[in-house]
Amino acid sequence: MAMDTTVDERNSNLIGVDDIIAVHQAGTLWGLFEERVRRGPTASAYREYSATEGRWCDYSWRMISARVDRFRAALAVENLRPGDRVAILLPNGIDWACLDLAAHGAGLVVVGLYPHDSAASNAYILGHSDARLLLVDTEARWKALSLLRSEFPSLERVWIRDIEGCFTAPISAPVVRKLSEVLAPAAAPPPPHVAAPNDLATLIYTSGTTARPKGVMLSHFALLWNAQSSAALRGFWGAFRAATPQREIDRSLDLEDIVVGLLAPQAPAEARV
Repeated sequence: MAMDTTVDERNSNLIGVDDIIAVHQAGTLWGLFEERVRRGPTASAYREYSATEGRWCDYSWRMISARVDRFRAALAVENLRPGDRVAILLPNGIDWACLDLAAHGAGLVVVGLYPHDSAASNAYILGHSDARLLLVDTEARWKALSLLRSEFPSLERVWIRDIEGCFTAPISAPVVRKLSEVLAPAAAPPPPHVAAPNDLATLIYTSGTTARPKGVMLSHFALLWNAQSSAALRGFWGAFRAATPQREIDRSLDLEDIVVGLLAPQAPAEARV
């Protein structure tokens, strides 16, 4: 359950200014997440806007860790192997971050898709990346993609987050399920996969405005090093001390948002859905 706090209370929950996790300490993205949770379990991690409640809700690192564990348990029964691709087609939000982190805990490779991109472009990326599992926000978006099924034959599982009314899963592959049902079992997650810093962590695709989208292969080390360097270049600590108003992210969440927030959090990342 999310917490609702005032600005002053949120500021008091922030990680200390000197509490930065260096790249060599984290090792991998999963190692970074585990260490961040260990150092500040009650500190604010993310803030998500609830349209139903009409307010911003805060999530501590402990709360995020619990939801990540539910995703890890769900991934464990989907017959996925380390190195397999998991695609995420969601607007910015908590579930984007949680599946991303859970995937790294299972040794999987994350493929981020763009909600504002065309179905044809996302279908191509699903196929090119050989994604085996997809988390998508709405049934309507999946139906648009399913018309292009021949483009992504490797896809075996689809999780749909938002479904209104009665839902009937299709008989043919891939297997389509509601996210709420996927996360419902209270099974304990398996031990995390032990990855190496140079293992592939994600495939990030170009926009494809002038040609087919091209996938960029990024390792755990590359993302951690980039996040640490970005934090330094942004004058991270100076912004913290000056109590710069928090930003609202209007684009899709990307790995840099997640990794910088884990590496050296100044304030909870905001996620509007």
